[in-house]
Amino acid sequence: MALRIIPFEDYYIKEKCVLTCVSYEDRSKLVLEKILDTKKITSCVLIKLSDLFEDKKPITTLSSKNEDDLVRESWINNYNEIRDLLTRNNINLIEIEGSSSDIFSLAKKISDALPVDEKILFDISSFPKYLLLEILRWNENKKFICIYARPGIEREAETEFSIGTKGIGVLKGFEGSIRFDRVNIMVLILGFEGARALTVFKHFEPAKVFAFLGNSLGFFSTTTNEFYIDNAKRNNSQLLSNQRVIIDEISALDPYSVKEKLDLTISNYSSKNDANIIISCLGTKPQTLGLFIYWLQNKHVQIIYSTPSKRRISSKGVGPIWVYKIKELLHE
Repeated sequence: MALRIIPFEDYYIKEKCVLTCVSYEDRSKLVLEKILDTKKITSCVLIKLSDLFEDKKPITTLSSKNEDDLVRESWINNYNEIRDLLTRNNINLIEIEGSSSDIFSLAKKISDALPVDEKILFDISSFPKYLLLEILRWNENKKFICIYARPGIEREAETEFSIGTKGIGVLKGFEGSIRFDRVNIMVLILGFEGARALTVFKHFEPAKVFAFLGNSLGFFSTTTNEFYIDNAKRNNSQLLSNQRVIIDEISALDPYSVKEKLDLTISNYSSKNDANIIISCLGTKPQTLGLFIYWLQNKHVQIIYSTPSKRRISSKGVGPIWVYKIKELLHE
C-alpha cells in the first residue's frame, strides 16, 4: 500500500472543516462520528441532494413499505441524526442543498462555502461519483484531504444497488476532445451494477471496450478480493461476454495505481490508433480519484456518467477507513 494512503487510525487530524454528504446508507453518519471523536473539527459543510429522495408517488392507503419508501426513510433519518450529532458536538453547520441534475451549480455553491486557505477533510464515502468529480474539477485550488470508508456489510445482488438508468451524459468540464471522424473507444471501470454499465455501452456503441474489474489485494485478503471480483464478473456477465470487450483488472482502492493503469492501457492503444477515448467509472470512490488524477494530465479524454432511476440501500455499517493525501497524489 502506498505511503500516501494512511489508515484512519494512524492519521492525526489537523483539519478544522469536514465536507460530507447525506446518504441513504449510514456510512457518512458513522464516519462523521469517528471524525468528531477526535475533537479537532469545528465546522461541517453538509451536502443535501434532496431531489433524489422526493416522494413522487401518489398517496395511497397501503400500510406496507416498499423499497423506495425504505430508501427515502433511511435518508431522512440519517439527515436528522447527522444534524443532531453536529449540534451535540457544537459544530458549526453549513448546509448546502442542491439538485443532482445541476451539479455544476452545486459544485460552485460548495466552492463558495469552503474555507480558502485551510485544509479540508473531504469524506468522499457517500458522494455520487459524478458529483465527486465535479467538486474536484471546480475546486482545484482547495486543499482536500480525502477520507474513504468501506461498508461493514455489502450486498451481492445487482438489484440491491440500483434499478434502471435515468440518464447518461457528459460531465461539464470533462468534455474532452471528440471528433466525429474517429471511432469511440470506451474505458469502463466496473462495479456491481452491470445493467448501468451495459446501458452506457449500448448508448455509445464503441468499437472497443476496456473493462476493468477492481482488485483490492494489498488492502483485503485474497478471499475478500475474490468475493469482489467474482461478484463484479457475475453482475457484469452480459457486458463481459461481448467480443468487443477486453477484460482486465485495476486497483480498487489505490488512486495512483488506477492512474498508472489507465496511462498504460490508453497510451498503448492510442499510440497505434486514432480514436476518441470515453471513460466512465462505476466502481469505487478511490478509483474515481484515480480517474481525476489521470484526467488532469489527459484532458482530451471525455468522462461520462450515468444515474440510476432508483437507488437501494446496498450496504450497512462501516469497515476499514483510509485517508488519501490528494494533493500529494495530484503533484506526483
